[in-house]
Amino acid sequence: MSDEINSLSNPIAGNQALLENQSENETRDLAVCVEGAWKNYGYWWKSMTALRDVTLHVPTGNIYGLLGPSGCGKTTLLRCIVGRLQLNRGEVTVLGQRPGSRGHEVPGRAVGFMPQETALYKDFSISEMLHYFGHLHDMNRKDILSREKFLLSFLDLPSRSKKICQLSGGQQRRVSLACALLQQPQLLLLDEPTVGVDPLLREKIWSHLIHISQTSRTTIIITTHYIEEARKANRVGLMRSGRMLAEDEPSRLLTIYNQTSLENVFLHLCLEDQNRLQPNLMNSTNENDQTNTTVSINNQNIPPPDVINGETPHSQIRRKELVKNPVLRAKRAAYDCCICPKAHKIYASMVKDLTMIKRSIGFLIFQFFIPVVQISLFCLCIGRDPQHVPMALFNSEAINGFPTGNLSLELLNKINSEQVHFTPFNDLTSAMDAVKEGHYWGVAVFRYNFSQAIKNKLIFAKTDPATLNASSIHLYLDMTNQQVSFVMQNVILTSTQLFLKDVLSHHKVDPALADPPVIVEIPVYGAKDQQVSFVMQNVILTSTQLFLKDVLSHHKVDPALADPPVIVEIPVYGAKGQKFLNFAAPGMMISIIFFLAIGLTALIFVVEKKEGLLERSWIAGVTTVEVMLAHIIVKFFIQFIQIILMIIFADVIFQVKIEGPVILAMALIFLQGICGMSYGLLISAMCEQEVEVMEVALGSVFPILLSSGVIWPAEGMPPIMRFLSNFTPLTHVVEAMRCIVSRAWTLVYFKVWFGFVISGAWTCGFFTLAAILFALRK
Repeated sequence: MSDEINSLSNPIAGNQALLENQSENETRDLAVCVEGAWKNYGYWWKSMTALRDVTLHVPTGNIYGLLGPSGCGKTTLLRCIVGRLQLNRGEVTVLGQRPGSRGHEVPGRAVGFMPQETALYKDFSISEMLHYFGHLHDMNRKDILSREKFLLSFLDLPSRSKKICQLSGGQQRRVSLACALLQQPQLLLLDEPTVGVDPLLREKIWSHLIHISQTSRTTIIITTHYIEEARKANRVGLMRSGRMLAEDEPSRLLTIYNQTSLENVFLHLCLEDQNRLQPNLMNSTNENDQTNTTVSINNQNIPPPDVINGETPHSQIRRKELVKNPVLRAKRAAYDCCICPKAHKIYASMVKDLTMIKRSIGFLIFQFFIPVVQISLFCLCIGRDPQHVPMALFNSEAINGFPTGNLSLELLNKINSEQVHFTPFNDLTSAMDAVKEGHYWGVAVFRYNFSQAIKNKLIFAKTDPATLNASSIHLYLDMTNQQVSFVMQNVILTSTQLFLKDVLSHHKVDPALADPPVIVEIPVYGAKDQQVSFVMQNVILTSTQLFLKDVLSHHKVDPALADPPVIVEIPVYGAKGQKFLNFAAPGMMISIIFFLAIGLTALIFVVEKKEGLLERSWIAGVTTVEVMLAHIIVKFFIQFIQIILMIIFADVIFQVKIEGPVILAMALIFLQGICGMSYGLLISAMCEQEVEVMEVALGSVFPILLSSGVIWPAEGMPPIMRFLSNFTPLTHVVEAMRCIVSRAWTLVYFKVWFGFVISGAWTCGFFTLAAILFALRK
């Protein structure tokens, strides 16, 4: 009674309450309710408005025809309804809840969506395509087969085993429609379903849509270019330039605007809308049109259409409600994003990935052997000493009549001809010219009295400049290639040492006098020939020798007798003679798996996203986490075989021994593979085209590879680069791998477990950034 009194005393409040009650009652019977929808694309400095205050009401069990030209916002509105796009302002309610709400099946099983593009996996058969969506919607095999049989017959499709790539464009669109109808959803969204369809089949499709809307209370929203075809719908909405011009029953719109076809109604509304937007005509044309329209409607005693230019009797009240608690809406949106992955969706995505792999067995075998080929090429081509290096020789002893018995020939015989190949010349000028022309890497010169000078130096201890000069081999080298020149010097110096031992032994002198005054023992880790150890030894030996020369000179003693008193003891780890290959191979194993995983993940997601496949799966209820988990599980087996083959080849064939636990090394490589997959996902979130993916992926290979200490020690970098190298996804992981392979370390050591932690941290970081970018692109 008091409410009635308050209503009478305050008629405005009473009318508002009446409208609110009417709004609530109408909303309960609406399958889709859109109120005051605004949607912008882009950023604030460059944005485009796709929806402008759109209001749309679709009662349950109705067929709703959404009409409008291309680019008017129809597809954007459909994507907002299924939860793929978030409105900048306004509210969307589907089947009583907001799309994407926890426990809501939109997106999910409750909605069937057919996009403009076919959005089908071209290598799948019709049956495999239907089974994929059936598994996504948690349908059992019996129901899937039953629906498949009906849809093949109803839509006049060919054999269930026929591949989609072998179908015509019209047949592919019918398969797309079959996927939308498969699970018999409560809500059907069909974007141009009858384009390119035979007129008889089009009539058959419409009859089926009318049937399911009446018998199963299925709500259907359909867009079409055939305006008159929309007369079969229960309600139609007419859109232009992102605005809803009007929505109502087709017969009422024809009566209201006194037209004979919906096309004429649409033209009339477009002219009204255009006049309204022109400032110079707003005071004349619009007023006359509105007056004439109102008179026409009033004379016929017909109520106005439910929506005119985006407004309903209760839309203003509803929009006020939407703005009341924006903080609560933001919290609810964040809460709804935390959705636990569903096993049947992961299974469906796994079956899809496995089917795609099954369709390309050749590429699968290629994937298995890519790491094997790459590690084999690395072991064969990198870290080995150069062989058969061509070098010119000018031996004055042989030219000056010493054909036998001279010591220079004995020395040359001790040089390994497999490493350095000498070509004799009769004069020094010709030999030097050959080097300058690029035919040889250097010239070795023996003086005419080399043999006698060697005896005088070693036996009689003569150290005058002439003797020292004549008893030396003079090398003129092309130093543009560090590795080749280093090998030549090393081979000749080692051979010279052996030669000197033989000379001393022949003259009854202890050959130990020919040993260099430095003893390099077994390395603590690795081998003494590795780059960092070599640099340290070289610096220490050179500095010590210079120091001793200064001391001897100060005491009037010949500095040529200086012996550096440095002894490098037995290595704690590694062995003498270890090659550069043993240093670089562990890092290359990590890098190969990491970069292969990037390409596989990034490219697959971009292709699916570009063709609409990924979005269609998302509308079917799949989350990014579920797709990624399925992808990682399937790729796990591929990576497992890749890692095993790569380790077998490196260990057995190329003698890159893993001194530590093999399982631990495999686990670290696999974890870094997952990190590569997550980085690929981040690239796919950033890029729209395959070309962009290739540029970003290939462009990041060398910066990561070169700055991570994979090929060259980080100690050789400038200080700032050495600091920055700590922030790459490979640096600490490669170091951990080297510790496992060369030092036999386990997780009890800091560098090993820290490598695992860093790999996991980068993986989580890439996943998080990818999720943020995917959300922003939504």
